[in-house]
Amino acid sequence: MIAMVMPRLSKDEISDMRRAITSVALDLYRSEGIGAVTMRAIAARLQMSAMHSYRFFPSKEALVVAMQIACLGELDVALRSAAGAGRDSRDRLTAMTMCFLQRARRYQDDYRLMFMSDQARGPASSDRDLTRARIFDFAVGIVDNYLRDHNLDGDARTLAHLTWSGFHGLMTLEISGQLDFGRSFVDLIGPLIRNTLGIQLAPRLHLEELPNTLDQPSAGGNISATGAGETIAI
Repeated sequence: MIAMVMPRLSKDEISDMRRAITSVALDLYRSEGIGAVTMRAIAARLQMSAMHSYRFFPSKEALVVAMQIACLGELDVALRSAAGAGRDSRDRLTAMTMCFLQRARRYQDDYRLMFMSDQARGPASSDRDLTRARIFDFAVGIVDNYLRDHNLDGDARTLAHLTWSGFHGLMTLEISGQLDFGRSFVDLIGPLIRNTLGIQLAPRLHLEELPNTLDQPSAGGNISATGAGETIAI
């Protein structure tokens, strides 16, 4: 029997194929769920053998880490772009906060993958963890600039942790359908921002172009629909 010899690939070719596999895996995940992400399904879309795909990802766990890194990279770019458009430190903090909330609610499958799924450990997990740390450090810097510019007391890293913990708690309850005791995500996010950061970011914050089916104004709440978005009173 003659053994087949795999052609030698350059680093760029390997990177390109890893990106292609990751992209297809994300498409499958977003449309059909994590159970649909198999090497066989990915290989069929890319018209190659399933065995060949293992050349680029030795396991599904390694592929999931790559998917997480890709989603985190998109979030990182979006947050930096939003904050960069701000005129001053308050604008930048407001823009970054709203960008995070918008993406978390609009792309809930991505949010689950980044922050609610098992965080597998392995050789590639350090890249994912570095990406997460880079995003968080950027947020800490935005908070710190706001505090400094307005002569406010508080440790930026602690405030960022507390705010992120609150955001994550609300998102977890939102995604699992457990915010059902008279207050919705939109009711609660404004007071959360005010109480954790201790600042008034803006008179009213907008969650632009969010699906109207996600929330209904609760009795006595401070929600007013504006076009396709929702308004948060803080």
